[in-house]
Amino acid sequence: MNKVILIFWSIFMFTGIEAQVGRSFSSLEKALKNPASVSNLYLTGKGLESLPESIGDLTNLKILRLEVNNLSEIPESIGKLTQLTELHISTNKLTSLPESIGDLSNLILLDVRFNKITKLPKSIGNLKNLQQLLLSDNHLTSLPESIADLKKLRTLLLDKNQLTSLSESVTNLEYLEILSLNENQLTSLPESIGRLSALSSLSIYGNPVSTLPNSLFNLSKLSKLHLSSNHLTSLPKSFGYLKSLKELHILNTPISTLPESIWNLTNLTHLAINGTKISKLSESIGNLKNLNILSLTDNELTKVPESIGNLTKVTRLSLDGNKLTSLPESIGNLTQLHTLRVENNKLTSLPEALGNLNQLGVFNAKRNQLVDVPNTIGNLTKLNSLNLEDNKLTQLPESIENLTSLRYFYLHSNNFSIKEMEQIKNALPRCRISL
Repeated sequence: MNKVILIFWSIFMFTGIEAQVGRSFSSLEKALKNPASVSNLYLTGKGLESLPESIGDLTNLKILRLEVNNLSEIPESIGKLTQLTELHISTNKLTSLPESIGDLSNLILLDVRFNKITKLPKSIGNLKNLQQLLLSDNHLTSLPESIADLKKLRTLLLDKNQLTSLSESVTNLEYLEILSLNENQLTSLPESIGRLSALSSLSIYGNPVSTLPNSLFNLSKLSKLHLSSNHLTSLPKSFGYLKSLKELHILNTPISTLPESIWNLTNLTHLAINGTKISKLSESIGNLKNLNILSLTDNELTKVPESIGNLTKVTRLSLDGNKLTSLPESIGNLTQLHTLRVENNKLTSLPEALGNLNQLGVFNAKRNQLVDVPNTIGNLTKLNSLNLEDNKLTQLPESIENLTSLRYFYLHSNNFSIKEMEQIKNALPRCRISL
């Protein structure tokens, strides 16, 4: 539903702008009455089941939007639209594309996502000006060798197809910047992937990949890497060579250790290592001083390194779903922290330094074994949501009355007396409290 709303919103915006110069149409019938005058044609969500061959008469057409229809084929006459720069035909019922698609010599963007395409025509390699090729959510099992001829291609999306290997032809796309291969059936990546010297974003989550090629770590411009939901059991020492990396996601992967070199990635701003078997982190994590978001959810961590206090730019820290029994006092150095999640651990207490987190807006410590809360919690005057449910608390410090910004306070499944409950309610009259 969100996908359809987004498409319609973009059509509305584009149509509103172009209509002012009188060159845009949202009716095929009207457009064909004066075909030479049409530059943009918006037919999204019209319930179309077919297109007439006469669509090829729109020889000055630059943008054609056909998303969210019921088209099962595109006529060969589409190849006559040689001025076309954008062709949007996502969310239809296509199983193939016409050979004449290769005649669209000025095409910059081709979007055929959310169809049932099983094979691409060899002629697709003739699209010499193509920069964005969006093929996600189809039934592709392979790519034609001619794809290597798309020398200007910058973005290639292949998510949710049925690829079992990555064609060597893709690795010849020397200007490719974004490559997304999520949720295919890849078991490996070719060594030749190291030839993609311009690549800045690579995503391969949801594939049964068990090893990574050494050449991957030669990608000096790579800034975003998503490796989640695969069969990796370890990461190579050469990981630290990805010096430009800013965002790294390793989720739902059976690794148990991290190479020491990973802590040399000092340009990282977003690090997510969730759902692994990692039980220990190196003190060298403190080297990642540019981190803004650190997520270490659902691992087997028993301890948080003291050096985490060096990460003073972190605004969101997630440590939930581990085996932590305590938090280091150095956590109080994270004075830019807005969100702190430590639920589903084995914490029996919280550090006094918690009170130093004066920007904290959301704190979740539910499902632990807390028996008390430090008095310094009253310093968290910007706290909006506090969750302490399912612990072993019998009372709270009087300082909670200072939490004047608190609007949501979750406390049920603790051991409060009726008297203590009343005192909590009286201390925070403007807060919605769940006891």
